Amino acid sequence: MQTPQQQQQQQQQQQQQRSSQLPSILQNGSFMDMYSKWSSKNSVKVDTTMLQVDGRQIDLHALHITVAYYGGFQKVSREDLWPVVGARLGFVQFPGSGNEHARSGPMVAQRLEHVYRQYLFQFDSAYYMSMQQMQLRKQAESQR
Repeated sequence: MQTPQQQQQQQQQQQQQRSSQLPSILQNGSFMDMYSKWSSKNSVKVDTTMLQVDGRQIDLHALHITVAYYGGFQKVSREDLWPVVGARLGFVQFPGSGNEHARSGPMVAQRLEHVYRQYLFQFDSAYYMSMQQMQLRKQAESQR
């Protein structure tokens, strides 16, 4: 059994490890600029009513960051982390305790997954692929 101090240290180490593994995440201004250009180019129209849940607006940038923080769409879906993502975005229905994360309700979690799939999945996939290609080019140039 770990002491509270050991648990806190373990959580901090896990958070640092996650942060070092995160793909390059866009700042809000850059995100909005790139997303706007991408959505125009790809004829994606954001339905603002889809971004409403529990009387609040879903922030696409915050959703982008939070899903990346938890390892991306595939991992969040595979590990059923959408309720945790929802709580992280402020839609807490079930407060966390000890080692357990706070969670949103299932309806919020489903809406977030749908919104991400509808509006961010292709954008994030294209963005992360371009970041990987840029890193590969930089590595190739540095090896010359």
